[in-house]
Amino acid sequence: MFNLADKAHKYAGEGEVVIHARNQGDQVAISVTDEGPGIKPADLERVFDKFYRCGGTDRLKPRTRLGLSIRRVLVQAMGGTIEAQSRSVRRRGTRMVVRLPGGKLPAEV
Repeated sequence: MFNLADKAHKYAGEGEVVIHARNQGDQVAISVTDEGPGIKPADLERVFDKFYRCGGTDRLKPRTRLGLSIRRVLVQAMGGTIEAQSRSVRRRGTRMVVRLPGGKLPAEV
């Protein structure tokens, strides 16, 4: 979760990053949402592929492009899923949603 929040902060620029957790049936859904430029719809699933780079340029230094593929493997190993959604805040931004099997969250989270 730290890594997702860290990347969201980097892409958000001056925008906000919001982390939210909620119960969804027998799962806990955790979302990390930024107000950055977002991801094109055609790239939403491909961002989890090894070495994949979305079209266009970003302002971050070159990387190995393994982060999201590793995150997906880790989340799946825990019995969960991870999904990218875009244009989530005022027609901007990206939201990463992690769903993990689990019990009930306390009401105050």
